[in-house]
Amino acid sequence: MPKYIISYDINAAHKKFLTECEVGGLLYVIDGYTQDNTMYLYRLPNTTVWGEFSNKDAAQSAFNAAHQRTNSASLQTVVVEKRMISDFNEYSVGSDRCKRPEAKWTGISPFQTCRLHQRNDPFFS
Repeated sequence: MPKYIISYDINAAHKKFLTECEVGGLLYVIDGYTQDNTMYLYRLPNTTVWGEFSNKDAAQSAFNAAHQRTNSASLQTVVVEKRMISDFNEYSVGSDRCKRPEAKWTGISPFQTCRLHQRNDPFFS
C-alpha cells in the first residue's frame, strides 16, 4: 500500500492530536534501513506523521478525522494552520531518537512494528 507523509502546524492540543492521528493510522515512528538492510525505528519531527493509505484522499480523510476528534475532545478550538500531504516510496531518515525494534513489539509488517513501538515503547513517548 502507498505511504503518505503529512507535515502540519496546529495551534494547540499537540499531544491529543498525535493520539488521534495514531487511532486513524498516522504515526510519528517510522522504519528505516541501514546499508546492510538492518531495520531501525525513528522518531519523526514533532509535526510530521505518516501512514499507509490507498490514495492521497484517504490519507487526508484520516488527518481530517484526527483533527475533528481532537476538536471534540478539547476545551479550545484546534486550528490546522498549515499542512502538506505527499506520497513517498524512497526516503532517507535520521533522528536523535532511533533504535532497533524490540521483539515484543514486532508486528506482521513494518507499519505494525512502528505502531506497536509508538503505542508501547517509552523510548518514543
